[in-house]
Amino acid sequence: AMPENESFDLGFDDLLRDRFVLGSPEECIAQLVPYRDTLGVNHLILRTHWAGMPAEVALLSMRLISEELIPALRVG
Repeated sequence: AMPENESFDLGFDDLLRDRFVLGSPEECIAQLVPYRDTLGVNHLILRTHWAGMPAEVALLSMRLISEELIPALRVG
């Protein structure tokens, strides 16, 4: 679903912008820090598994999130 003023007639990178947090732990941290610092976001809902994705990939994502992402975003 797209907002009324948007369409799928954009490049992939443009469609991703401001919709998903994807990338390495460092890239995800860089994308999430502004939400924490500017808006005070202190809770996240993360989806690490998509239909057809091997469970091992989702488990690796969960491990990276718990070992690298969350500690880097923790304040105090």
